[in-house]
Amino acid sequence: MRKATPLPLTQLLVLSLMRFGEPVAFTLIFPFISQFIEDLHVTDDPSKIGYYAGIIESIFAFTTFSTVLAWGRLSDRIGRKPVLIVGLTGVTLSIVSFGMSKSFWMLVVSRCIGGMLNGNVAVIKSVVGEITDESNQGRAFSFLPPAWSIGSIIGPLLGGYLSHPAENFPSLFGNSTFFRNNPYALPCFVGALFPFLGALVGLFFLEESLKPTKPVAADAVLGERERRKSMSRRQRFVTATSTTLPAPPGQLRRLEEDDGTDSGYSTPARETSVSRPSEGELSAEQVANEGVAIKAKTPPGFRELFTPRVWASLVTYALLALETVGLDALFILFCYSPVKIGGLGFKESDIGTALSLNGILSVALQVLAFPPLQKRFGTVPLYRTANMSYGCNMLNITDSSPSKRLLGTLNGVAQMVACVSPSLLPPLSPLLSHLHLNLLLARAE
Repeated sequence: MRKATPLPLTQLLVLSLMRFGEPVAFTLIFPFISQFIEDLHVTDDPSKIGYYAGIIESIFAFTTFSTVLAWGRLSDRIGRKPVLIVGLTGVTLSIVSFGMSKSFWMLVVSRCIGGMLNGNVAVIKSVVGEITDESNQGRAFSFLPPAWSIGSIIGPLLGGYLSHPAENFPSLFGNSTFFRNNPYALPCFVGALFPFLGALVGLFFLEESLKPTKPVAADAVLGERERRKSMSRRQRFVTATSTTLPAPPGQLRRLEEDDGTDSGYSTPARETSVSRPSEGELSAEQVANEGVAIKAKTPPGFRELFTPRVWASLVTYALLALETVGLDALFILFCYSPVKIGGLGFKESDIGTALSLNGILSVALQVLAFPPLQKRFGTVPLYRTANMSYGCNMLNITDSSPSKRLLGTLNGVAQMVACVSPSLLPPLSPLLSHLHLNLLLARAE
């Protein structure tokens, strides 16, 4: 049995900190988004608030779907680190703008900014795949879900307890006109610190994992090719004249001029050296052959990426995202809706607490249970039988890549298909819930 390679703990910690900021910024709006829409007077029908909240929640996924593949492919070209820094900066600007929004469309634009500039998930997974091997990938990928889960604990707590600071913390913010006019700015400002700090950590401590190829200069390869052709012509000439008199000087001169040389009359020693290339010439030929070999090792094309195993991983990832995001959207709407129409009537802090408890349970399972179970049963059986599918799916997608040079593109495609269903389901789920609530109200009347 192969001994496990030691984990690159420093780099995994840096990646976890960079990953940590996004779920904080993403989930902190959930406790107050419905109340925010009501405060903006987007609709006079309380039962339609969930529909507009679903649009806000889904627009991030839709814009991420539109650009994540481009970010993944860009990271395959320019490196993982710059793409991650840009993504975290975009998330920071997006959440700050969201907290100061004064209209529904400003909320939409703010979420679009975060989605369009964010390709972090795919790129981080690519980095993990590049700095690990088969012996330690399971343990390495187990670092990422807890980072998301911990972020999803802190995000709802910030959104639930820091909104309306002038009313909830009058001794600190009671005299602040800004926070009275922008009751949701404080949680957004605090939440924006996490991706901003993640960007700084990555800037100074993340090592670029995309190893540059060693390109062979085109003129050097062509030059060696011409040299080999010339050597072949010389060798044929010497072989043809080896049992006869030496060739006339003019004929030999013309041959040498074709090779770019002019050495006058040939001697027998010269002819022998032509028929048996020197060690220097052999080394040059070997260099040319190595150049061809390097060029032959270029990564597979985009179409060759989609093997049957890749397709299976992508489809299951999309279905998993569909189930997770759909349940989240309905749960938030269920918590916010008044008791008289079948909801729980929770306030922002209660919703934040409920969402955070879910994150705590996820962290416990990922840290304590996932690594030994994955090692014992394997990725696919665990995916089929346990609620740890995200960690298993990360391994499936990474292992199915035909080339590590395509990891950024592959994870970009994976994140893109995972965004398709979330971008459609959140507005659809509240719409179906809205129809259901109308039926309940009609029966009650």
